[in-house]
Amino acid sequence: MRRVAVVGAALLTLVLPLSGCDDVSITRGDDDAALPPAATDSDGTEVWDLRTTPAPEDVGIVGDETAVYETRPERPVLLQLPDGVELRLPARYLAFRATDDTVSIDVKTGTRPLDETVDLLGSVLEQLALPAEAVARFEADAAAASGTEWVRADRVPIQLDDLDLGVVARYNPHGDAGLVALSGGWQL
Repeated sequence: MRRVAVVGAALLTLVLPLSGCDDVSITRGDDDAALPPAATDSDGTEVWDLRTTPAPEDVGIVGDETAVYETRPERPVLLQLPDGVELRLPARYLAFRATDDTVSIDVKTGTRPLDETVDLLGSVLEQLALPAEAVARFEADAAAASGTEWVRADRVPIQLDDLDLGVVARYNPHGDAGLVALSGGWQL
């Protein structure tokens, strides 16, 4: 497994189209980027301590860069969040950005068939103690879809102390490819 620390949003647009590659590695000069201070590896699980608002350098942000940790295939991740919440999920992509007043986080799973996407969405919502109504709506909409357009579940928001987070799912019936994503941020 290789960790990727991509510098700047412009580089990210070069990496994403390479989906046919087994492994992509763009780093700051290292062969493998080390985990930043907020993350550790525990028995093969990447553990992120995000219980308090992270300083940009704690999540690997240098200056005005975007810190991206991407692997193919996805890896097990544990996010330790405010209010004692812990979220376990398989993640392929984890990114942090900072502005003068916000540190943001984006997490995406790898793609999977619809039934697995539905199960994973349900698991994430359950772990966050969020209502599960979005799962049935998303499953029905996705099952009825055809073509190449992505079906999107409504964003399910949660406020954990100073972290504003949201959960979504997307599904493309043409490729039978779905994913679950989380995004949000802390106000500085």
